[in-house]
Amino acid sequence: MANKFVKNAVGRMIPEKINGKPVIPFQGVHKYKTTGRRYAPLLATCADYPEDGNKLVNDLKTALKKA
Repeated sequence: MANKFVKNAVGRMIPEKINGKPVIPFQGVHKYKTTGRRYAPLLATCADYPEDGNKLVNDLKTALKKA
């Protein structure tokens, strides 16, 4: 059984499928945004936050909307 390989952002060749399941190759920092749910909440990624890590907002109303 011959596997097909793809190159990820680091330049490494990885198989397209592992144990029969498709693999998403590494695309780089903040390049891939997950979708879907594991259970009830949506999956969160570091791409959802600013790069400097500052999550402060101007007022309480905006903070409650983002929460």
